[in-house]
Formats: sequence, structure tokens, C-alpha cells
Amino acid sequence: MGSAVSYTLTAMRSRAAWVALLVGGLASVTGCATKKDVRTLHLELLDMQARQDSAVRALQAENRMLMDSLRKAMNITQDASGQTSHRFQQLETTLQQTQDLVGQVMQMGQQLASRLDSFTGPAQPGLGGGVSGAGENQDTLYALGVQYMGEGSYSTARQAFQAVLAVSRTHERAPDAQFQIGETYAAEQEYERAVQELEVVGEEWPDSERAPQALYRAGLIAADSLSPKQPRKARELLQTVVDRYGSSPSAGPARTKLRSLPR
Repeated sequence: MGSAVSYTLTAMRSRAAWVALLVGGLASVTGCATKKDVRTLHLELLDMQARQDSAVRALQAENRMLMDSLRKAMNITQDASGQTSHRFQQLETTLQQTQDLVGQVMQMGQQLASRLDSFTGPAQPGLGGGVSGAGENQDTLYALGVQYMGEGSYSTARQAFQAVLAVSRTHERAPDAQFQIGETYAAEQEYERAVQELEVVGEEWPDSERAPQALYRAGLIAADSLSPKQPRKARELLQTVVDRYGSSPSAGPARTKLRSLPR
């Protein structure tokens, strides 16, 4: 058991060192790196963060299972020598150190993402974000976001969708990306933020196919998931779907949901 925990710590320290090296050395690369190089590094970062998110979730699940098993197997209160209790506390300390190290790795990854954004520069109207092959890049980022959503890496997926919008908010994938941003927050049970992000689809891309879907989804969340429930907000959103998008596939379900809401 001790060797397994030690191996985990060693692996996490190795990853932390790798990220630190990447963050520290990035400044020296900017003088000769092309925009394509930066985009490639950005995609690799997203992939690394997705794998890291998955590893963190697996580690946390294993920690919970391990602690539960130990609590059942050890009769700490009846250990007169106190040795069992001491070993148990040592294990808890080791696991906490592992989780702290994971947090450090994630923080360094965020620092790297910020540096990448500054190197890429802001999107420029009329130039597809100022990046050659921007449409292809956005399709790739969007596909990555969908992939990470399916894997449960919601924060990494959100970064991919946000990158789609950072390149250009007029691309055909833009309303889809904004919709998925709302869904990432819903998956993380941040329902108020999810509603806000979904509403943006209807506000910024009212003529897109995603607009009625986003407003309907926001209405469902407002009605069923917000705490406290907000039937007035839900009714407003769903009524907009019915009134503005009466011929859309979302209009029928919106009418049905409206009938179930208290007045």
C-alpha cells in the first residue's frame, strides 16, 4: 500500500516538473515559434489537462475507497498501543500531499494556458481571428471539446469551446460552442452559470438553430435544477421559445413544460 502511494506521488511530481519546465521555457520559444506551433502546443495542453482531470478523478475515487476500506478493517479505538492510529494518520497525510501536488500541477497548467493566449493574441475582425486555417482550427477545437465532454473532463472541454469563440465569434461553430459551455457548467452542477451561458446563445446568435435549443435547456434548468427553483425565470425562457421559435423542434416540449409550471 505504501509503495503504491509512493509511486503515485513520484508520478505526480514528475508531471509537475514537466509542466514547470514547459512554463518556464516557453518564453525562450516565442521568438522563433510560429502561430501554428502555438496552436499545436495549445491543443497538446488541452489533451494533457484532460488526461490530468481523468487521473485526478481516478485518484480521488481510489482514495475514498481506500479510506473506507481502512476504516472498516482497522479498529482504531481498540488499538491500545496507538500504532494503528498513527499509521492511519500518516496515510491520510500522504494522500493529502498527493492532492496538494495535483492542485499545483493544475495551477501551472493554467499559467501555461494564459501564456499561450497572450502569444496567440486577440482575434481580429474580418481575419478569422488572425490565424491561418482558423475554420479548420475551430472545428478541431470543437471536436476536442465534445470528446472531453464525453470523457467527463468538463473544465478541459470548456477551455476548448472557449478557444473556438476566441478565434472568431462569427464562425458557424460559435453558437454550438457557446451552447456546450453552458452544458459544461450544468454537468458540474453550476446551474446558475449554466443558465447565463445558455442565454448568451439566444442573445448573440438569435437566428441560429442552437438558439431555441439553448433557451429551452436554460428554461428546464431554471425550472428543475436551480436552488431555489425559479418558475418565473423558467416561464420567461420557455415562452420565448414558443413565441420566437414556434416552428422549431424545441417549441413543442417548451409548451408542454410551460403547462406544468406553477403560475
